[in-house]
Amino acid sequence: MRRGLTVRMIVADAVLVTVVGTTFAFLLLAIAQPRESARLSHHASDQLIAAGAIEKVVIDLETGVRGYVITGKEQFLEPFNNARADFPAQARTLERLARNNPDELRRTRQIEHDITLYIQHYADRRSRGRGPTADRARPARWDPAAAGLAGPQASARPVRRAAERP
Repeated sequence: MRRGLTVRMIVADAVLVTVVGTTFAFLLLAIAQPRESARLSHHASDQLIAAGAIEKVVIDLETGVRGYVITGKEQFLEPFNNARADFPAQARTLERLARNNPDELRRTRQIEHDITLYIQHYADRRSRGRGPTADRARPARWDPAAAGLAGPQASARPVRRAAERP
């Protein structure tokens, strides 16, 4: 009789250890899942902030060139010059945040390429001593609309939409 009771106690202890161990494992998994969700949420927030910073750079580029072309006054190039100086760092930040997702990285690089083209072939050309009457005499060589862009901001919209998805 004593031997039967010992076996039952060992079996009951084994069952209890298994139930407690399984419960503990499920609790660990339940804790890890919200942590991963919080990490992904923080990453998406960082991407939105970086995309917003790139958008601000593009707006400042356009504003500076527009002000200069309309008035011919050098003071209106200040937002353009500041934005052009800020662009490389902002682009690196956005690319760093997108490096783990090939689709986001491809879109990010396309945005960087479009903005670089805008700066090199349109905005820089307008900001180098060309006043308001020079634009009327000759059309620009690179036209964003002809290239299928509605300005560099148009290429930033897909990344913002992708980052806003849950």
